[in-house]
This record gives sequence, C-alpha cells and structure tokens, in this order.
Amino acid sequence: MKILLMAFLLICTSVASAQPAEKAQATSDPLIGTWRGPWDVAGGRHSGDMEIEARMVDDANVQGRMKASYFNPRSTCSTAWETLSGTKKGDTFFARYDLGGGCGKVDVVFSIQGDVMSGTWANEHGRNGTFRLSKK
Repeated sequence: MKILLMAFLLICTSVASAQPAEKAQATSDPLIGTWRGPWDVAGGRHSGDMEIEARMVDDANVQGRMKASYFNPRSTCSTAWETLSGTKKGDTFFARYDLGGGCGKVDVVFSIQGDVMSGTWANEHGRNGTFRLSKK
C-alpha cells in the first residue's frame, strides 16, 4: 500500500511540475495566436485580407494554417483554411501554403515585432507582394 501511495504522489508531482514548463514555452512563442490584416500585390494595391494561426513545434519548425479573402470576385484561389508549414532562422520565418487555383503554392517570409507580423509573399505563378498582420 505504501508503494502504491508513493507511486501516486510521484506521478502527481511530475504532472504538476511539467505544466508550468509547458505554459512557459507556449507564452514565450511570439508566433502563437491569431494574426489578421491586409495583403497587397506588388505595387501597393490592397488585394484582400489574410489570417494566420501558427506556432513553433520545436526550435526551428513552424506549423499552422492560413486563409485569405480576395477583392477579385473571379479569383479561383481557396478561401478555406489551408495548412502552413515552414522554418525559423534567427528572427525570420520562412513558410509555404497552397491556395490552389490561380494562386497555387505561396511562399512567405516574415518577421514579428511586438504584435505586428509583416513580410512578403510570392506564388508559383510569379505574383508577389506584401502583408502586414496584427495579433488578435
């Protein structure tokens, strides 16, 4: 009985001590959260809005999802949530997602300063531009 009680206390102590470390890791990840704002085509024309939800899965890898809206009513690009994945090198993030249609695969390069994520995007069809998202 004493052994069973000691094993139970050891498990409870291990679980309790692991939770603060997991919370600390989550709150120290500046990428965690929902980011929303405009994206523009090269030349500065506002083309729609985008939203990103992402997190670091380890020291170098990013996973999440994104979706975009388009001011062009004839757009054949996805408006649904699409998978985003990539890497972080220093303070810069490199990621890719696939919107299909006329957008295809899109590469993004961005950084985070406080509650602002800003960067560039380029799709497989030669279009490119910028985006500036705020943390919500």
